[in-house]
Amino acid sequence: YLIRDLIRSGDEVVLVEGGKGGGGNEGRKQAEPGKRGEEVEVVLTWKIPAEVFLVGLPNVGKSKLLNRVTHAHSKEEVYPFSTKEPSRGVYETGDFSQVRLCELPALYRDSPQGRGAGVNFLKHLERAKLILLMLDPLNAFASSLREGHEILLEVLGHYQKSFLEIPHALVINKMDLAEARQRFEEEKFRPASPLFLISAETGVGIDALMHYVTQRLKQVHV
Repeated sequence: YLIRDLIRSGDEVVLVEGGKGGGGNEGRKQAEPGKRGEEVEVVLTWKIPAEVFLVGLPNVGKSKLLNRVTHAHSKEEVYPFSTKEPSRGVYETGDFSQVRLCELPALYRDSPQGRGAGVNFLKHLERAKLILLMLDPLNAFASSLREGHEILLEVLGHYQKSFLEIPHALVINKMDLAEARQRFEEEKFRPASPLFLISAETGVGIDALMHYVTQRLKQVHV
């Protein structure tokens, strides 16, 4: 069971009471033994402090988006599962506040079975205020945007059902490519969740996305 979730700087918790020192026999006093302290075995779990998490299929451009909006220098590769561990960055808003973003390794249908990078890193979503689900119309791990969306929600719900209650928006990347735009129009994918069409390569659509992110977080903190 959870003893204490230490969220803010300076948070602390007393797990057990310490022992008590004994007394010597100086001055012909009777020596008194000390009192043994309590013992407890605990497991410490570190969870990334971030408001916004990027979650998506392999090769959808999560690293490129994180680098563009935060200058995080996350490694960008063209092969699947290149992101092996969470990567973080900070977005500076127009009113001089900050938004902490975190890119998680890619998910796909077999992730819950330990394939790819697995799903253990999803524990970090417990503190998420907003999840950006990233897809692209040309992805090899889903036959359509609709299927890709379903895969992501299925994996999140399989890990922890409460994650499906975290506010999320869909981000469709690679819209600078003519083939991607054509497939998007042909599929007519129009989910109920907020939808943003972007190009992490050229920057198109990212201003609108980040405006939504900052405004949505303000609503969460009200």
